[in-house]
Amino acid sequence: MGHMSYGGLVDVAGRLRFGVVLADGEKIVTDASPFFRGSDPMIEPKGHTLSHREQGGGGGGSTYSSADHLWLWPLPPAGPIELVMQWPTLGIDETRVKIDASMVPALAARARPYWPR
Repeated sequence: MGHMSYGGLVDVAGRLRFGVVLADGEKIVTDASPFFRGSDPMIEPKGHTLSHREQGGGGGGSTYSSADHLWLWPLPPAGPIELVMQWPTLGIDETRVKIDASMVPALAARARPYWPR
């Protein structure tokens, strides 16, 4: 759950947020991504976009578990990717994890489309 609700009102400031920092220093956050958020998914967006899709979660007491998907488009430049997340409502300050994305271009070259153009 990316949003906490208080009396029917969503706490926007405290919601779960994701972002990435690419090897060239470009920063992309899910808040700024129009892709798959009401825009035509058949039109390629300009620049990098980061989309977030909640897969569900739950918990009780002092634990919470969530499965979320992030989609970064197009392929990032060569080098590491830094994944950034923050969830103020749950007291989680900005947290960063570096991911070695050096294999992404080689793996992406092996991908094949489902439907030919």
